Amino acid sequence: MHVPNILFFIFLCSASISSQSLAEQSAHSEFQLGVQAYQKQDFKQAVESFTKVLDETKRTGAPKSAALLTNLGLAHFKVGNKGFAIAYLRQALSLDPGLSTAQSALAFVLTQASVKEIPHRLETYEALRENLLEPVNIFSYFFLSALFLFAGGWLVLSYLGQRRRAAQQELGAPPLPIIGFVFLAGFVVVMGLSFLKLWDSTQLRGTIVEAKVAVQAAPGENQAVLFELYEGLEVKVRRKQDGWVQVSYAGGMTGWISEKAIL
Repeated sequence: MHVPNILFFIFLCSASISSQSLAEQSAHSEFQLGVQAYQKQDFKQAVESFTKVLDETKRTGAPKSAALLTNLGLAHFKVGNKGFAIAYLRQALSLDPGLSTAQSALAFVLTQASVKEIPHRLETYEALRENLLEPVNIFSYFFLSALFLFAGGWLVLSYLGQRRRAAQQELGAPPLPIIGFVFLAGFVVVMGLSFLKLWDSTQLRGTIVEAKVAVQAAPGENQAVLFELYEGLEVKVRRKQDGWVQVSYAGGMTGWISEKAIL
């Protein structure tokens, strides 16, 4: 299936992938090789080059780039690795939720996944996370919190000042500033979402990168199979043991899979 060119436009001019954002000049040069390979439709070479840049970033401890992860995800999709594409695009959006190219690309790749989900009980927190936490940057929540606090606090303090003056002059009390209390309630809600987003960022998650994975009751070969997971599904990572990972899927289903099956 052909992918719209506008969707998978490579970040040639991205400020995030410049020599200033990469710790080593060699990594920057490797990124340029990846861009050239992508333009020539040599997507396997593009995957190799972008992966080298990512590995260099990890080795040097430099900050990850959402643009690099997006390009790596797009290159993986082009060579048919949908699971890896979804995983890297999710990583990109975890760094920059407002990156429109990654948003559009992830939405498209998810439609191409052979199995999008398995039956499960919808958890309230997971629905909240998908609709309110993931799409919004933490700094946006902090900005809204400050805005609500300033607006609500100013209105309530003004009301208290007016009430004091009215009492001194033996006048009737001014009307309650309902909008002020609404702003303060909004501050409490947004701050709650901010703390939830901070907590969620500490929870390790992974994406299934193999077409189908048997989830076992225990780590090791030939264990009892509990259920199956499919390429592109996101799971919580509980713990690791000897090349196996304990994961939980939405709804409380938990089991063990090979570490090779998850990114």
